[in-house]
Amino acid sequence: MQLDHTIIFPANDSVLAKKLFSHLIFDEDVIVAIVLGNDELSQKVVQIVDKRAKPVVNGFARKVGWVTDRKILQEEIKELKAGAADISKEDLNKVIVFFVTLDNKVCKILHKKDEIDFLSVDMGFLDAGKL
Repeated sequence: MQLDHTIIFPANDSVLAKKLFSHLIFDEDVIVAIVLGNDELSQKVVQIVDKRAKPVVNGFARKVGWVTDRKILQEEIKELKAGAADISKEDLNKVIVFFVTLDNKVCKILHKKDEIDFLSVDMGFLDAGKL
């Protein structure tokens, strides 16, 4: 699987995973999608999200973070600020991908039960890029 716009957070090194997550969310000037899990569905979703991360919209790049083990970044994810969506109230085992705005707020959450396709992912990125 080739992923050109995705950072995979290491499941075997929580210190590095937390450092990379913090850098992606708080230090980079990008719109972010975070994919959760490492099952077949998560692998399919990360490929779709990675492909849709290619376009630069309104001058802002898109990046993807892939959390293959939800437990390793659970606290950091739950502490993200709520925007149009509140990840702190979610059961992360049901979440497949969420989008983070330029000001580090969660704006859209897609669940495993949702249809994940290029359109739903583009809408997530577009919502995250609204100024």
